[in-house]
This record gives sequence, C-alpha cells and structure tokens, in this order.
Amino acid sequence: MAPIGAGKPEGLGGAAYHPHPSRATALTAFRGHLARAKMGTQVHLAGSEAFLNEATTVASACGVVGDGLTTELCGPATRRVQCVHCKGMMDEVAVSPLACSHCGVNLTVRDHYSRRLGAFMGVCVDAEAPGVLPAASRL
Repeated sequence: MAPIGAGKPEGLGGAAYHPHPSRATALTAFRGHLARAKMGTQVHLAGSEAFLNEATTVASACGVVGDGLTTELCGPATRRVQCVHCKGMMDEVAVSPLACSHCGVNLTVRDHYSRRLGAFMGVCVDAEAPGVLPAASRL
C-alpha cells in the first residue's frame, strides 16, 4: 500500500505495483492475489508493524509460510496500541505516554507485542498518582 498520490517506486520492475486507498483494501486485494497464486509463490512484505502483522496473518491463512514469506519493517516509527482498559485500538502512535482516544485513560506504551492482536500494550501510567505523567518520549 502506498500513500495516495505516490508514484511507482524507483527500481520496481514488472507489474508488481498495485496502489490501494487503505490498508483494509490492500489486504483484501492481497487475499485475492494469494487465492490465485500457484504452489511455490514467494511473498516479500514491507511496511509498518501493524500492516506486517495483518498481511502475514492473511498469507499464513492462504498457505504461504516458512521461507516463502519474508518481511521488512519500514516507514515511520509508529506503533499500533491496544488500551488494556477499554480494548480500544489506536494506530500510528508515535509517543508515550498518551491519552487513549477511546476512554481517555493516560497510557504508557509497553514493549509487550501481541501477534494475535497485532498491537503493543497500553497501560495506565498514572493509576497511583492521577495526573502525574512522565515526560513524553518518541517510540
């Protein structure tokens, strides 16, 4: 998936470039391509952690596993975070602490990553001293 308006990446040969307006659309198209793939197809995925988790799940469900699947983390250093208090998901989180966009709880982003959820854990940072927050830092 490329940003809207982005041109074909330099050095990409063949007809392998398929821009999509959203991650959900790209994953639907990817699932369709894999449904028509032949045995021995190899897939290389590049993107954010959230995209790689979702696309790897799609590829695995379609039988692309092991050496047939490689991944490359690239793009901005952001994370997908799940608030453990309300279970809300937030994409493209770049700083910690932050306020949950669903329930408003002040969260710190832990290094714990759930492959099942495709997200890092966000836990209340000021439970013992409400309103007292550590300095914000980039992830």
